[in-house]
Amino acid sequence: MRDGALVYASALGLADVENDAPATTDTVYRIDSVSKALTAVAALQLSEQEMLDLECRYSATARPSRTSLRIRALASYWPTPGASDTTTINGSTRTSSS
Repeated sequence: MRDGALVYASALGLADVENDAPATTDTVYRIDSVSKALTAVAALQLSEQEMLDLECRYSATARPSRTSLRIRALASYWPTPGASDTTTINGSTRTSSS
């Protein structure tokens, strides 16, 4: 991206290995719960560098409340195998198993 305009896009590999379908720049990959682990590692690394307080409360609203979660709880969350995750991308909702 340069000045809000796409300047280069490329796709490598296969979008569907079973059908030998090549990836395109429009291919959407299902990453399921991988992002949860990556986010947890990033939070813990920031905590080690004293850039993030794991005891800070997180809330989906602007004001943390008694029901808000501590960042430590979010960073240590690991879904139960087989639990359902729902993801919405570009208005399309997908449900997958972790």
